[in-house]
Amino acid sequence: MGRLLRLRVLSVGLCCLAALLLAGCGSSRPADAGSRPAASGTADPHLSDFASLEDAYQAVDDAAHCDEFPPEAPTVYLPNGASTGEMRMCTGSVALFWSGSDQERADVRLLLASAGSPEEDKWVYFLDGGNWFLADISECCGFPVGRC
Repeated sequence: MGRLLRLRVLSVGLCCLAALLLAGCGSSRPADAGSRPAASGTADPHLSDFASLEDAYQAVDDAAHCDEFPPEAPTVYLPNGASTGEMRMCTGSVALFWSGSDQERADVRLLLASAGSPEEDKWVYFLDGGNWFLADISECCGFPVGRC
């Protein structure tokens, strides 16, 4: 029960973070109440952009209070060897990804989404910004991050 409550609180926290960071500009949403966020897509040009990963992290930390000592971000390799941008963990299961390239963000987002297991009702949740996104991988404990 404690894990379920923590996941629900984290989901509410991501929604609150979206409101704070995006100031009502929008975020990745399911097409209907029964569907999950899409695994890929393009960023809305009206969403917040940040000049660097550090700037994005500071905004996320100010809004969501990241762990004081979050784990190191995992190394992400794309199958085609393409660049993956920059990643930093906010908590043991919430990663912040930043890149100046729409293609890099889409490729990494798709890779992270594939860590989910719909058959087992395990999902990766995303909060999209202009040149960044947050990925909540708390339901995908096979992902190589500390305190899952």
